[in-house]
Amino acid sequence: MHILFDITPVLLAPFGPQPSGMDRIFLAHARHWAAMPPSAVTLVARTPLGQLSALPDQAGRAIVAAVQENIAAGRSGAIPWLRAKAAARVAGHLFGEGRGRARRVLEATQGKGAVLLNASGHMLLAPRAVSEAKGKGARFVPLIADNLPLSHPEYSPRNGAAKQKARMALVSAMADGALAISAASAQECQRYFASQGMRAPPFEAAHVGLDLPAVKAASPPERPRPWCVVLSNIAPRKNHLLMLQLWKEVFAGQPEAPDLVIIGRRGWENGTTFAMLDRVDWQGRVLELGRLTDAETRTWMHGARALLFPSIAEGYGIPLVEALAMSVPVLASDIPVFREIGGDVPEYIHPLDGPGWRDAILAISAEGSPMRAAQLERLQRWRAPDWAAHFATVERFLEKILTGAQECPSTE
Repeated sequence: MHILFDITPVLLAPFGPQPSGMDRIFLAHARHWAAMPPSAVTLVARTPLGQLSALPDQAGRAIVAAVQENIAAGRSGAIPWLRAKAAARVAGHLFGEGRGRARRVLEATQGKGAVLLNASGHMLLAPRAVSEAKGKGARFVPLIADNLPLSHPEYSPRNGAAKQKARMALVSAMADGALAISAASAQECQRYFASQGMRAPPFEAAHVGLDLPAVKAASPPERPRPWCVVLSNIAPRKNHLLMLQLWKEVFAGQPEAPDLVIIGRRGWENGTTFAMLDRVDWQGRVLELGRLTDAETRTWMHGARALLFPSIAEGYGIPLVEALAMSVPVLASDIPVFREIGGDVPEYIHPLDGPGWRDAILAISAEGSPMRAAQLERLQRWRAPDWAAHFATVERFLEKILTGAQECPSTE
């Protein structure tokens, strides 16, 4: 089996000191495949014209290593931005020769089992690149995080649904198989294909691993009250608005209530939430910290009474897994994917149940909380997913696709 792994994202975008969940999944794949020898893995990208290009073996791996180095060190600002820009210039210079290199790799592996593997959305908007690979006998397998822009369009950017329709159309027409990061996400994709009368490729769910920073967390900050953490981009479906309403309307003036610490960058189309953050006098009870490095995030998490995860919908839930791995209790929305990955450990509350969230937050934050103690006891039976298991599942699925999948039509 020869893998052609798409590293387009590292050529186009700077990765900040706190990558998003999908950034982490992509980077874990990039690290895994770049660590393999060129005889087993070729790093590829889509050109600005949507064609398939292959990077030189060492140059491609050096770019992946440079991005990972910046993130591991927690560097922010100009350094990762400039390195990403330099990588993009290098990639642009390579596209002429890279086109020929991609053809040679595909021709050399024709009949031996080649897979074009995509762990981001970039190749799902490049039918020409996928067709080139399939025309030389390669299989195409994308990793799909979720179908939220179509299942929950009201919580997505304005053009999110249109882009996702195009991605899913390409998956239906051209994918030989598809990987999902949870069974819930795979089922949602399959429901969508069925509702549209579209072909669904074979799916395999592979829970993603955990990337806790290999650093010792500093002592928790000195605070007059305990706190709970919300860790995510501030986007509509993350449901920060409900938490802010609780802290403004219910917890104000209650000394037994914890503070709220919000970690994550601001997203899109979330005006009411941003207005509350900017205009309400929180008197120190709500802290918006923005994007932090992994080490800084870990410090705040270690000192928290609980992680609050009130999302309306998710494809997975990396903060939930991170919190449990750090022995931090979790209050989570009662949605299928959280039960899939959290089991019986977290406390589950409907994402719109304001009184339920109020009661649970007060209960888990209280000194000597029985709820907290019971969750920590349940946590002893929980095991965090790991990347070794993820990639073992991925590689078994790719072998299965190579030995048993039906040919998919090409869309030139």
